[in-house]
Amino acid sequence: MWVEPELSRAEHFQEEGAWTPQFQFMNAVESPELSEEKVQVVSWRRGPAGEPVIEWSAKCRGAFRSQFDLGNFPFDAQNLCLTISSQRVNVTLFEDRYDGRRSKLRREYTMLPEFSVDAPALAPREELALGKYATLDITLVAYRRFAYHMWNVFFPVFLLTAMQFSAFAMPAAAVADRLGVTLTLVLSSVAYKYVVSQNLPNISYLTLCDLYVLSSFVFMAAMVLQIALSGISARHEDKDVAQARDLVSERVFQLVFVAFHVMYA
Repeated sequence: MWVEPELSRAEHFQEEGAWTPQFQFMNAVESPELSEEKVQVVSWRRGPAGEPVIEWSAKCRGAFRSQFDLGNFPFDAQNLCLTISSQRVNVTLFEDRYDGRRSKLRREYTMLPEFSVDAPALAPREELALGKYATLDITLVAYRRFAYHMWNVFFPVFLLTAMQFSAFAMPAAAVADRLGVTLTLVLSSVAYKYVVSQNLPNISYLTLCDLYVLSSFVFMAAMVLQIALSGISARHEDKDVAQARDLVSERVFQLVFVAFHVMYA
């Protein structure tokens, strides 16, 4: 909306040829599709000095670019930004909060099942192109719904890692049986990681999800190494001494396992 002082001297408002802000979408992938475009006088509102107020409205459909930071995936929140600019000079863009109202998000138009989206925030920023053109950022914060990844990634990996402790139920000297349990679980984890990776973002840096899965692999590898060393110790030392050392190793691994999940949470 904008105030139109010249309209007060005109008998009738002519939509054809009327002044418009000539909006341009700066981060659009391609020119958005505008429909039901209207320019009309607002009957329920007047300017500061009683001037007529003009409203431009349209429905916009398009694809827009917005950079994501997936370092905290899947517990991330992303800023979905729509940047508009006026091709007119000496124009200021800002959020109109007439009568205390603010911009709203209509939930029925959101089509993001993986995210919950907050109401938009409008903020002008420094103009582009030598300071001649006003620019306005319309930002919506999208919070990822992480329940899917909790049940389909974190929880299965947690169970596969926790089952490694079943190897301590066997004597330290039973290296073959213990390694059979742990290596089977390692192979199961690798196969599951391959399946899960198809639904994870392909990026060049590690996310929180990647760190959890890789830490689980490191933990499993450490347990395999400990079982091998316990077997060597059982062959060259007294059976009771080797079993006591194995019990200490089990307690250490349990402590590390619990501490990691407390810190991660």
